[in-house]
Amino acid sequence: MPSEEISRLPPTLQVEINELFRQVRLPAVAKVLWDRLTDEEKTSLPYGLTIYCNRFEGAVGIWMQLNAVPRLQAVVEAAHQVDLISLNKQNSLLNRMGLRKSVKSSRVRPVWDATTGELQYDNKVVRSVRSMKKGTNIQLVLTLFEAAEWPRSISAPMDWDQQCVHQTVNELNKKLKGIQFHVRDSGRTLMWQAQDDLQVNSKSSRLD
Repeated sequence: MPSEEISRLPPTLQVEINELFRQVRLPAVAKVLWDRLTDEEKTSLPYGLTIYCNRFEGAVGIWMQLNAVPRLQAVVEAAHQVDLISLNKQNSLLNRMGLRKSVKSSRVRPVWDATTGELQYDNKVVRSVRSMKKGTNIQLVLTLFEAAEWPRSISAPMDWDQQCVHQTVNELNKKLKGIQFHVRDSGRTLMWQAQDDLQVNSKSSRLD
């Protein structure tokens, strides 16, 4: 991180951004961000993952070129995209640096209301879930995503086997509109994706 960029920040903020930058530039973090990009986003970038890791500070370079934002902003927004910091923390840091979040960073996220049993996306109810006192697996998944402020993926409950994870996601996707849930890493990871992203990926696959 160029010292002149950091030196303009208050001392306490310098420490936070330096630590965040140290984490975000790691190749493993770049891989996580890369895997969460759509095929269209990957195609729009001039380089592959290896080159970004070796020459452009990993996830920082990816986010800078994908959204045309300055380096400091890319550090903070990329950190949120890979779940190193929450949405509130991202917005707080950007505000303290006098930066405005990019359009990509402010993507639409679902909202789960456990009281009403309604899952909303883009201000529309996309799934209604019957509220049970004991709490169903579907309720648990939605509650976990809501508590984490809807990152692209979260870890599945450790006490669930692969069959339980797949069954829960299949049930959740029934009658679901606007978004879809998926299972990755042999049942260890739960992921959600907007329907528009799915359509883009499907078209890209057909063209390939």
